[in-house]
Amino acid sequence: MQSPWPLTPGAMPRVASDAAERLDEKPAYLTVAGVPLGRQGSALVGLKDTGLDISLPDGLALHYDREGRLTRAATPNIQWRRGLSHRTVWLRKRSGLEGGGLETRLLTPDLSDRIADETSVRAQEVLAAWQVRSRPLIKYEGEPARAAELLDRRLSRAAAFDAQAARIDHERFAAVYGDIPILPPDQYRALVLLATGGCAYNRCTFCGFYRDSAFRRRTVDEFRTHASEAVAYHGQDAAVRRGIFLGQANALTGPRSWRKEILRVANEKWNLLASRDDLAKRRCVRETEISSFIDAFTGRGMDADEFRELRSLNLRRLYLGVETGDPQLLEWLRKPATIAAMIETVHAAKQGGVSIGIILLVGAGGEAHFESHVRETAGLLRAMRLGKGDYVYLSPMTEAAGAEYSALAAEAGIEPLSAARMAEQTSRLKAVFLDVPRNRRPYIAHYEVAQFVY
Repeated sequence: MQSPWPLTPGAMPRVASDAAERLDEKPAYLTVAGVPLGRQGSALVGLKDTGLDISLPDGLALHYDREGRLTRAATPNIQWRRGLSHRTVWLRKRSGLEGGGLETRLLTPDLSDRIADETSVRAQEVLAAWQVRSRPLIKYEGEPARAAELLDRRLSRAAAFDAQAARIDHERFAAVYGDIPILPPDQYRALVLLATGGCAYNRCTFCGFYRDSAFRRRTVDEFRTHASEAVAYHGQDAAVRRGIFLGQANALTGPRSWRKEILRVANEKWNLLASRDDLAKRRCVRETEISSFIDAFTGRGMDADEFRELRSLNLRRLYLGVETGDPQLLEWLRKPATIAAMIETVHAAKQGGVSIGIILLVGAGGEAHFESHVRETAGLLRAMRLGKGDYVYLSPMTEAAGAEYSALAAEAGIEPLSAARMAEQTSRLKAVFLDVPRNRRPYIAHYEVAQFVY
């Protein structure tokens, strides 16, 4: 296994001096500056709606949000994704000889600190070179002086984001959110607002995300205060978040009147963001889209009329952890739902105009349930009548810390799937919709929980 941090000059593989990514050739960048770094070559610094990117001549790319917080560092085959929680995931693209795919590791806090410090040093070098030279803008929108001023401001913030700044920022994050353990993949860039904390059920054998959290539903006034604090924490970056995700495990667990009021508050906050102009005088805030997890025992009490009402309040998509269509496996996983309840929930939501995201566990039940898991899940997916605008996520079985799955599986003699059998099961589940015309199929994608950071 390679080192999770080969960014230091002595350890990082050196590449050609012209390896800086050509940011000026990409339409996303509003302003791009070339910054000579002496013998090292030149860096390119790009300003875009969502933040600032630095492309260095040794092949390293640094990405920051609009508040100057490091979000990602990358070389051609390796990247480090850093979340607001100051957790960092290391990902390496495996070669064909290694079987392809991604190798993933969650880094220790001290390595997250080191990454913040060393990327700050690299950004400081670029800032120093930028400030002593003639600020050559290769590309800009609007007045050159203003473009240079905006770039200088964001680059200064990026350069100042070292380990100490990262820890301080994480303290602010934790005060607002506590933690955000999981989101659907298409919601990683959403503005998360917590209407609830913890999970109302919290006994699934494979899930340990909320084991240490008591379930709590915020009052409408508490939620309004929290939403204001969340927007303030995100700062300028809030305006480019992709819609709102209501957390945590199921933000619709409550009375019908409460659900409506929570959505109204979320709309109020988003409308305030939409009234703000982007720094480059672009409107980058999208149409209001609100999403949430839902479970079948909550959804079964909601009919198409209520979903239609919530749709009018900009609820656009709900994500249901189906895990499997095999009733026996579902019971063994201690999932508090029936196949009938899940189908009923999905049909009611879709009749009300709300799209659905289905999450399935690849490998659940191991070899003992391989065939029944595939066969019954395929039947369930067809019965749900999913189509364009819906999502199906295939998530490899990964036991969260604090969950009982592995111990129970060992006790029951359930053999986990090999990598080849995992790939086979994934392929067979993907094939469920092959007979559906492409323009009517749901979106089907891999969902690697271990790669998540918010």
